Amino acid sequence: MMVAPGRQKAVAIARGPTRAMPAKVGGVARTSSRRWSGPAEHAHLQPLLYIASEHATDVDRDARFPTEALGALREAGLMSSLVPASLGGAATSLKTVVGICEALARACASSAMMFAMHQASVAWLVLHHEAHEASRALLQRLCAEQMLFGIAGMADATPVAGTASGPRPALLQHHAEQFTLVIDGTTIPYGAYADALLLPAGENGFIAVSKEQYKLERRESWDALGMRGLCSDEFRVVVTGESSQILHMARHGAGNLHAIVQLLHSAVWVGIAASALERAQAYSRGQGEAAHVLMPGAARLAEANALLQMMRAHLGSALEQASSGPGGLPPRDGAFVDEMQVLRTGVSRSALALVNHAMMVCGIDGYRNDTDVSVARHLRDLYAAPLGLGSPCHAAMPPTPASDVTPSSDILPE
Repeated sequence: MMVAPGRQKAVAIARGPTRAMPAKVGGVARTSSRRWSGPAEHAHLQPLLYIASEHATDVDRDARFPTEALGALREAGLMSSLVPASLGGAATSLKTVVGICEALARACASSAMMFAMHQASVAWLVLHHEAHEASRALLQRLCAEQMLFGIAGMADATPVAGTASGPRPALLQHHAEQFTLVIDGTTIPYGAYADALLLPAGENGFIAVSKEQYKLERRESWDALGMRGLCSDEFRVVVTGESSQILHMARHGAGNLHAIVQLLHSAVWVGIAASALERAQAYSRGQGEAAHVLMPGAARLAEANALLQMMRAHLGSALEQASSGPGGLPPRDGAFVDEMQVLRTGVSRSALALVNHAMMVCGIDGYRNDTDVSVARHLRDLYAAPLGLGSPCHAAMPPTPASDVTPSSDILPE
């Protein structure tokens, strides 16, 4: 396997036996993960969420794709949620899809991120399908087969192919109606498992193709701190197709796609944070203290809850703007792109601060990987947020004073 200069080849990590789960955590008897404790409006998703939750640990541990969650999503017909009814879809609102992303993130962050990126590519195609026959045909096929769509170039260490400062893909016209597109090294989340890809095809252009039309050559494997089940390998991509499949976009086209990705990613970050807060609250309740006694972590729990409500309010405000375009989908303007960047920045910082509070409440039981109140995976997954996972160029947020994120005293136990 070819490896980029200066980077190490992914290697398997030998692991010892897993420590048995304790009968009690933080003074509370362990609860079964089969019981859904999330919002009532998502109770109908319980079978899906249970499946995702049951496999979340080994998806993370083994850095494997969440095949079980994808199967459950397909079984529920959720892959075509945003597709208009005229094309065979469910015509679900963007608000509902955002809610599903958040709920799924409480069960398995990698599964939620996969679903979010799929829905972002579908939303973008729906925005541009009316005057594009090839896109309509692909969306109809998605509805019939519950395909998984991927996006190439959204998490590259270098600028997205086709942008002014990054390497451009080679778009070779064999004749008037055929083309070959070669992208020599691009990161594709769950690329090996996708049924179709949305790729940059030169300046101001994209192309959506099914897996029969492209070949992937893996260049580097994904072995990351968090979001390990996303399997964001690096590939060389060769695509062949008809020229009519190319979507020639206005200048804001790529930015609009990135903005939709950031909106749905923010819902995932909120869901991870909400799950961490639930675990901290469960730990605190299990301390067995009298009702009139102020629990040691009460101040932290109050601050964490305030952060969660703030994130949800910001997400709700952004969602209103995102639903103001044609058919309840995002508007095609620069203001929407700017607002989604602000959303990502605010949610990223707040989510990490919240999980830090949860870790301090749960103490060593939150730090360990083998307890029901562990928030170790939550913390690792959330570090993808400020690094810009799924955003162009892995654009990390600018430095900010520590006081803007979490007071320095928050790193110390009570």
